[in-house]
Amino acid sequence: DINMSDHERDAPPPRDDSRKRKAEDEPRGGDDEKTSVFVGNLPFRISEQDMVDFFGSAGDVKSARIIMSRDDPSRSRGFGYVDFYDQATAERAIQDLHEKEFDGRTIRVDWAQSRGSGGGGGGRGGYGGGGRGGDKRRRLNKGG
Repeated sequence: DINMSDHERDAPPPRDDSRKRKAEDEPRGGDDEKTSVFVGNLPFRISEQDMVDFFGSAGDVKSARIIMSRDDPSRSRGFGYVDFYDQATAERAIQDLHEKEFDGRTIRVDWAQSRGSGGGGGGRGGYGGGGRGGDKRRRLNKGG
């Protein structure tokens, strides 16, 4: 505190910009207890209430969300999340409902991944490039 200027002392704490995606695109859930499941290959015509009813066979459902397209908010992206009140019920849903048919489609049910722990893609996007870049021209012009 002694070495801080008045400006540094009065400044608000730095913003946490580590969350780039929208909150509705992510699972909700408890701190340590896993209570959210990911549901993939959802039928496009179902509602969140249909999900609550379907997953209710595993136990009490806290909430269900269908993730909608950013380009067309009226269109489902074909996946969503279901939140349960406890981990045991979420485990039961994964055990009992993974690869079951839901309105004509075989769904995938697995633990929802929190944003920081995803396995996702690696650092360099695009075509990768590489090699020696502009050196080619110099090599061609060297005495030959």
